[in-house]
Amino acid sequence: MWWSRLKRFTAFSLYQIGIQGIGQLSGLMLVWLMPHDEYALLTVALSMSMTIHTLCDMGISTAVISIGGRVHHNRERFGALIASAMRARWWLALVVVPLLMPLMVILLRRAGADWIQVALAVALSLIGLGLDLRVAVLVRVLLLRGEVGQAQAIDLRSALVRISTIALAVATHTLSLALALGSDVLQLLARTVLLQRRLAPHVDLGAPAVESDHQEIRRLMRLQAANGIFFCIQGQLALWLLGFLGGHGAVADYGALGRFSFLVSFLSAMLTNILVPGVARLQDPETLVRRYRTILSGLTAVALALTGACWLFPAPALLLLGSQYHHLQAELPLMVGNLMISFLIGAVWSLNAARAWITASSLFNIPCTIAMQVAMAFAIDVTTVHGALLFSITTQLPNALLCAFDSWRGLRRFRLSPPAGPAAGTVAAGPPPP
Repeated sequence: MWWSRLKRFTAFSLYQIGIQGIGQLSGLMLVWLMPHDEYALLTVALSMSMTIHTLCDMGISTAVISIGGRVHHNRERFGALIASAMRARWWLALVVVPLLMPLMVILLRRAGADWIQVALAVALSLIGLGLDLRVAVLVRVLLLRGEVGQAQAIDLRSALVRISTIALAVATHTLSLALALGSDVLQLLARTVLLQRRLAPHVDLGAPAVESDHQEIRRLMRLQAANGIFFCIQGQLALWLLGFLGGHGAVADYGALGRFSFLVSFLSAMLTNILVPGVARLQDPETLVRRYRTILSGLTAVALALTGACWLFPAPALLLLGSQYHHLQAELPLMVGNLMISFLIGAVWSLNAARAWITASSLFNIPCTIAMQVAMAFAIDVTTVHGALLFSITTQLPNALLCAFDSWRGLRRFRLSPPAGPAAGTVAAGPPPP
């Protein structure tokens, strides 16, 4: 038993290292080779695209997992669920895009983009969104079928498409904002084709939508709407403030430091695919408490070690970004600390959500965080990278305390009165913090 688990974990780890490594190298090529001012434009465009993609989900992926767990053995019925999810995502896109695309245009113009660059960025972002509306549903189907290895193989192949596109642009001296965004579009196109080819024998992708699925999807969207919108904006707020109040140089510096998110990418994948499902299945109180503490203590130790290493040795770490970002030695440990705090809060939230222990964080996170943001906006200079990072770190503290309280209360109640029946999947009231 332990040998088979070790082999599965090793295969998962090797695939994930390959995927994250190629993705990180692609991002670093853009940091190294794009001019400072043009990288600022790419940072803004990717930030807004990420926000739009997230808001076009709003619980739909959760619904696919929730409903799909009951119908995934029926090819036609599963196809009907996918059709319902696709239609809901398109309706959301019709609302979200007109609201946020003007903000993207404003931020790009403030970062120094001309109108041709703005038009290309908007067009490519819309094409990418159209592909992502389908990809985000199909990949959940693959994971629901338990084909984690196949999902990783598709991610790896599509990542190779992106890095090949960037490498070709570098070799032909045509690397630009449009080609950088175009590489993301080609990656999404490759994922779409590979996912559809893999799922076609198992799912009827041409099946019509059914009303019962629409009703369940709308119910879950209503549950997650407020928290989803807030978490999405919260994750990008520091960068947006920097875009409005700072210069394009500060935006480029912030975006380049964000490349150190690769430090949490592998941990996040392991948490989502292995640790959280394992915690959700546990029913023995002592085992659950021990596993919960082991996971959090281990992740915290790794987070502290990585942050400490960047604090002690910032100059060698910044060599990854190239000479034009060498001046960010004071900001690097703040960015890594910010990423690690966000990851740990997300880890606690995900573990709590797997057990339906998210009462305090769901009810009080939004008002508490907004109050902290208002206070910090007056106390911190958010026109600099240093200030924007301090703003991001401090405004996460209320949610950290609320998640910790939910953990303490959930573990205490579970030890006093564990459930008698088997574990069942739970539907959370919102997405994990960014």
